[in-house]
Amino acid sequence: MYEGMGEALVFLANPLNLAWIGLGTLLGLIAGTLPGVSGVSMMALLLPFTFGMPPETSVLMLIGIYAASTYSSSTGGILYNIPGGAAGVPTTVEGYKLALKGRAGEALTTDIYASFIGSVIGFVGAVILTPIFIVLATQFGTAERGLFALLALVLVGTGALSRADPLRGLLAIGIGLLVGTVGMQPNTGFVRFVKDIPQLWDGFHLVWIIVGLYAVPQIFRLASLEKYFEAVRGLDLHYGFGVEFRRFLGLLRRHWGLFLKTGILGTCIGAIPGLGTVAASWLGYQEAYRSSKTKEEFGNGSIEGVAGAETANNAAVPTTIVPLLALGIPGSAASALILGAFLLAGIQPGPQMMEVNPGKVWTILLGLFVTGAFFVAFGLPFHRIAVYVTKVRPAYLIPAIVAFSAIGTFLATGFELGIYIALAIGLAAVVLERLHLPVANVLLGAILGPTIEKELLLAYNIGGFSRFLQPSALALLLLTLFFLVWGLYRNLLPGLGALRVAKGRAA
Repeated sequence: MYEGMGEALVFLANPLNLAWIGLGTLLGLIAGTLPGVSGVSMMALLLPFTFGMPPETSVLMLIGIYAASTYSSSTGGILYNIPGGAAGVPTTVEGYKLALKGRAGEALTTDIYASFIGSVIGFVGAVILTPIFIVLATQFGTAERGLFALLALVLVGTGALSRADPLRGLLAIGIGLLVGTVGMQPNTGFVRFVKDIPQLWDGFHLVWIIVGLYAVPQIFRLASLEKYFEAVRGLDLHYGFGVEFRRFLGLLRRHWGLFLKTGILGTCIGAIPGLGTVAASWLGYQEAYRSSKTKEEFGNGSIEGVAGAETANNAAVPTTIVPLLALGIPGSAASALILGAFLLAGIQPGPQMMEVNPGKVWTILLGLFVTGAFFVAFGLPFHRIAVYVTKVRPAYLIPAIVAFSAIGTFLATGFELGIYIALAIGLAAVVLERLHLPVANVLLGAILGPTIEKELLLAYNIGGFSRFLQPSALALLLLTLFFLVWGLYRNLLPGLGALRVAKGRAA
């Protein structure tokens, strides 16, 4: 179980590898703080430039961006009421009210240390859960692997465990599955849709899809956010960390149970495909409210609300990687990008990776802990310059995003065609966002679709329909059907009830 840990420690002790993690952490802090620039978008921009890097190094840099941007998504929210990402919204609700009361320093230091505590709890959870997931995965055959990937798509698409719109979610998944069918069929070699374009026989390259879905729409988002940048340009902030840190230690003594509960809650949520840091953030915030003795402070500036939300969402970060490492199945957009880094390096995550090269698995798990320490070390001084980071105008950011997107897309395959395809996908992504269709679902569908098709067809060719009636496969199939029906019923029921009431009034 612990084979390869020594190799991982040697790898992480290399100053060059630590420098790459540190670079990812700094970029994540900036991406999370800037309105309109998310950690996932930053990961998408840098993914093409990971060619030639050791896979552990490239993955750890992306994880550094992911973890640091999850934490810093609330920095702009506390300072200016403009969160850098959806995971920072609950903290913004309380943190901005605290800033208006002159307690911005207290909110920011609580934010960063709660994030660190959450990352430590999540790291411990990932270390415990990954070997368990891998043992389960080794019992999976082709049918089980395909059905588990299908289950992950159903959980994401229907919002069975959240309040996502199931119809839009499933439609976005369907679009992603359609994108994944372009090119050569994995079992037969039959070329679909692009027989006359040899460059596309292997399908749309992952980098083209990622840049199109995330980098191109950022240009339009940033252009629309100019008015917000204008609004915050005159603000500034000065405070001392010594006093605020002592206040936080007092908070830790009084509310250690809150950190523990929300940390464990976030750890469990992160391991479930389709939930991730956003769901963890809101559930941590709700748990803080439920267990608080000062509920009247919530909505008016509650330190407990900040602590609960940030502990939970940062605890979810390490465990969102667990299904990817153990099963090779991403459960979120960020983990899909991390999977992309593995695939570009020629490595398929899954149970075989622990058997063949456990050092890679332990490098990533231990790197998660190092990343948590880095964003605390960098985050404290970063708060002092955050006001200047948020003043960077979109007019400067947009050309940089365009240049990085074009260069990275061309480097991925050397095909000029890839730039046009990424642009077309990006324009389609803008339309999807205007229709409130989640582009993360499109990405997951495009990545998991070929895996589902390959594994299920192979299972059918080997054993026919009887292969899916074996206990493990049948259990996954029934679980998938249950969550599909439950997600549709749970999310559509309120709308159906309102429709019946409206009809009754009309009658």
